[in-house]
Amino acid sequence: PGPMDIIPNYIRRKHGKEIIEYDHEWLADILKETFGLIVYQEQVMQISRKMAGFTMGKADILRRAMGKKKIKDMEAMKIEFIEGAHKLKIDQETALKIFDYMEKFASYGFNKSHAACYAYISYQTAYLKTHYPVEFLSALISSDAGRSDKVFSYISDARSMGINVYPPDINKSQYSFSIEENSIRFGMGAIKNVGEAAIEEIIKEREKNGEYLSLIDFTSRINMSKVNSRAIEFLIKSGAFDFTGMNRGELFSILPTAIKEGEKIREDKESGQMSLFGAFSDTDKGNNADLTDADLIRSCEDIEKWDIFESLALEKEVLGTYLSNHPAKLFSKDIASLGITSVSDILCEVEKKTNLRSFGHIWLTGLVTSEIKPKKGREGEHYLRGVIESDDASIDFVINGITDPGQNLYLNKLKSKIPVMFKARIRQTYNREDDTQEKPILNIENLEKDVMTLSDYIRKKKLENPDAGLKGVLELTDKQFFDLKDSISKVFLDSELPGMPVPIIAKIEFPDRTKAVFEIKGSVNIDKIDKYKEIFGSDNFYLSGA
Repeated sequence: PGPMDIIPNYIRRKHGKEIIEYDHEWLADILKETFGLIVYQEQVMQISRKMAGFTMGKADILRRAMGKKKIKDMEAMKIEFIEGAHKLKIDQETALKIFDYMEKFASYGFNKSHAACYAYISYQTAYLKTHYPVEFLSALISSDAGRSDKVFSYISDARSMGINVYPPDINKSQYSFSIEENSIRFGMGAIKNVGEAAIEEIIKEREKNGEYLSLIDFTSRINMSKVNSRAIEFLIKSGAFDFTGMNRGELFSILPTAIKEGEKIREDKESGQMSLFGAFSDTDKGNNADLTDADLIRSCEDIEKWDIFESLALEKEVLGTYLSNHPAKLFSKDIASLGITSVSDILCEVEKKTNLRSFGHIWLTGLVTSEIKPKKGREGEHYLRGVIESDDASIDFVINGITDPGQNLYLNKLKSKIPVMFKARIRQTYNREDDTQEKPILNIENLEKDVMTLSDYIRKKKLENPDAGLKGVLELTDKQFFDLKDSISKVFLDSELPGMPVPIIAKIEFPDRTKAVFEIKGSVNIDKIDKYKEIFGSDNFYLSGA
């Protein structure tokens, strides 16, 4: 217990690196065990008895008044404290200094027994996190599986410690988060709309007859009365069928057919009958049981592929957090090369500075990961509170003065599947009860002007400074380049925009580590950055130099 500010002093004093001083010699016996600092509520009571002659009852009233910040009660007790100290021949200046010292620390204090319990638990959890980090974090994530903000924080913590968190997998996942190869496997129980009975059925069949080989193998083996189509849809969105190597959108598209054919396979196992799809099987055995997901994709119409950003958006929808990747991470090279501030950059700077006004207005990038549902304030204006997230950090924000939220099209910018630009001022928040600092919050003043798509922001910066040297960079090996040569020319020739040419530079690395750098004919269309990343890979294409 005690203010965070005194922790460094406590540590230094404990190790003999800071002199322990007392405002009055009588304080030594009371504060000796805590190195001259007030930590426990009992110490406030002891000081008031020793220094002002308070009774136990009156000392307890003072403790409660300070703990609850009851201003009127404290003012009255202050007078009594000074008068009592005067009777014990303690001068007014010293008495005032000691009272103010008690008042500053009392609102943070615990009683000693309460502090001991918290300390004991803290030592236990610190020991477990240090010596059994995978087990500790796996249990911790499972305990808060329904709170996406907590899950994101714990997963970020795990990854910062070098612990992988694997996506859900119908062949690997248990109900809760589990340990796998010194890493953590996401539990199926944390996937939305996948109930306990469905998970029990999936695990039971897996343990009895082995791992599932494909979506059609899954639907042919599972009891559909326990695992319905909606549950399978959410399993696909979560990435639990990624082991098939098929695109999530393709699997989602063939699911109705896979369920229908799976039921037929179960019914026909003993009769040897063949479905229409048996004729298209890769195995040419003409048997329903030989059907593959690829057979169904070839035979079905309206197959839709999901790009990486669509897949991640749906993954976030069903898991509550991005897991297999993060849209902001796919733009990490762009953000670094363009000198754009990220959420983690801000939090690092906030830790270094006490005066947040020195930041002024800043542009930063991230994705809104909270519900976009403005609320009505006391004066009738609508506002929106939420969370902006990068791949490894998050920060709260507020946008005030939102007009006509039901029809406000500018709110759609906050629903972007790729990083968005925000112009904001950092504001420090305080606890209303004890006036202590809490986490910072971003104030975004104007939804229309201060929230931009990444492409609009880049366009704005290029118009402001045409000579900034904005360019697209394509980093490939020589083999990748020659394999993609035709598509590269077509993609960037088709992208050329009149009036705003953005050159494309190729950086080719050869087996001997030598590199060639040259300009490719054509231009980058900054409205298609996400498409380029889908085609060439997020690390292979990025914008630079704005």
